[in-house]
Amino acid sequence: MTTQQLVADLRTAAKAGKGFWDAEVREGRARLAAHIRGRLLDDYNAAQKEGVEQVVWREVFYRPIQEFQRRLRHASQAGDAGREALRKGTATWEQFLSKTASWYRAVIQDVQAVHGHCGCRVTFADDGAPQVEAAPDSSVGAAEHEGAAVDVRPTVARCLICLGDLARYDQVVKEGGQEPHAWRPAALCYRAAAAVVPSCGNAYSQLAVLSTYEGDMLGAVV
Repeated sequence: MTTQQLVADLRTAAKAGKGFWDAEVREGRARLAAHIRGRLLDDYNAAQKEGVEQVVWREVFYRPIQEFQRRLRHASQAGDAGREALRKGTATWEQFLSKTASWYRAVIQDVQAVHGHCGCRVTFADDGAPQVEAAPDSSVGAAEHEGAAVDVRPTVARCLICLGDLARYDQVVKEGGQEPHAWRPAALCYRAAAAVVPSCGNAYSQLAVLSTYEGDMLGAVV
């Protein structure tokens, strides 16, 4: 099936009134995520033309994130009556974020392994923090498809931004940000994205958002 068909199937299930945690909807999200991961590895340039990173974020991950946030906010506002729902919802939310982050880290590692590092290599520490290292010149454009070198830096940068967003959303739900280190995981991901693609404006925009959370207005504008 094509990306468009899988997206259509997922939206049809949603329109039928099936919740984001319905078994059919979850299976549809899993199929779409696996399909897009395969597209990035098997036909990278075609996948880029389809904008698959934006599709997987919007259809597979962001829609559930919005629903989680709505439910957790409702449970929080319910006071004592919503305490148990909030506890269970928060635990499920954290599991979802963890699995989503694992998916993005795996994609970053896989596209580099298959297509080459294109001038830099992104790895992850045991705590999930991204690390950007210069790669040997021989790895630049290491993989070629249909005669054209594959530059995976755009995908790696977008995935890093998604990882930063996941870390940021987690802190927002936890009402974090009170400690200096609260936003560090998100900031590391955004800075790594900027290191991979220095012209990535979204990375700097997200760092500015973090600066406003921390009350650092100077850091938000420089």
